[in-house]
Amino acid sequence: MQIGHASHPGQEGKRVEEGQNAKTKLKHTLYIIH
Repeated sequence: MQIGHASHPGQEGKRVEEGQNAKTKLKHTLYIIH
């Protein structure tokens, strides 16, 4: 995992958050399917 540049810490954090949200959604989707 890469650490965001000091000039854009907010953007990088947002991207990481979105990635984790996507993973959570995927887990819920798989849970519903099974």
